[in-house]
Amino acid sequence: MDWGRLFAGTFWLIFLAELGDKTQLAAMARAGGGPAGWTARWVVFLGASTALVASTAIAVFLGGWLFEKLIPDPRYVRIASGILFLVFGFSMLYSVFFTCQGEMAHPEASASQPQAEQSARGYLARLALQAAL
Repeated sequence: MDWGRLFAGTFWLIFLAELGDKTQLAAMARAGGGPAGWTARWVVFLGASTALVASTAIAVFLGGWLFEKLIPDPRYVRIASGILFLVFGFSMLYSVFFTCQGEMAHPEASASQPQAEQSARGYLARLALQAAL
């Protein structure tokens, strides 16, 4: 395979998959909630970038080792990742539509929780769902 095509395909796949991801939301919150100024924003950028590089390095080297040693056919990984994608998606939809509605239907059950915790519960899942739609 051409190295340029491999790089471009990987770049666009990861770039599009990470848009609107909880990692991006966390970096935005960290940049907005920390000290003001461009220096603080660069520190958040460098910290988030380093974390993404480290987690990607683990995924690449662990994935390479798994393919070489344990998985005889790459189709197994595609099938397993597709199933996990569906499971995570359905669990997110379940938490958005059923957990939040249950709390609204029984407000006395959640009255013992602090107000900030109640309003934050399910917020990221709803935000991600709205971004996906």
